[in-house]
Amino acid sequence: MRLIAALLVVLVTLGACTDPMDGNEPIGEAPISLTRSGGCGDAYLWAATDDGTWVVTLTVEARDRSTTEPTTIAVDLPDPDVEAVVLVGDTDLTRNLCTDLIDGDAEPDRTVPLVEGTGEIVLDPVAPEGTYDLCGDTSGRAELTGARSSEQTPFRPFTIETDGIGCYSG
Repeated sequence: MRLIAALLVVLVTLGACTDPMDGNEPIGEAPISLTRSGGCGDAYLWAATDDGTWVVTLTVEARDRSTTEPTTIAVDLPDPDVEAVVLVGDTDLTRNLCTDLIDGDAEPDRTVPLVEGTGEIVLDPVAPEGTYDLCGDTSGRAELTGARSSEQTPFRPFTIETDGIGCYSG
């Protein structure tokens, strides 16, 4: 009888310390840190992991922005005015960003939409007519928090900074 009572105490104690959902819930991913950034065009902005195997790109049509004041674009994904994409590969994908010399070894294995995130994109004024040869003089910045891909991959809040707005390959 004492043995049965002792076993019951052990089972009740283990039951109280064990989550009945263990093994039945999805394993959470640690958020991905994007530490490198850049951009080009009007405006294509990107952020990448240190090794470039994860990249988030944000694209907006902003050629008609102000020539005197910075342009601020609110981002609340999904957003019909902002194309937000996640590129995933096994090599440094940044080698194919803002270039027309595509490296076949740096193509993504997977491309999925970024479906959550809020923040803003701020672009310097468009360069005056006839000064487009001053590539590298126009800055852009994007900040995004709460970013998550359609595959539910979370990203730490990140900032993109570039002086390549208005620069085009070729």
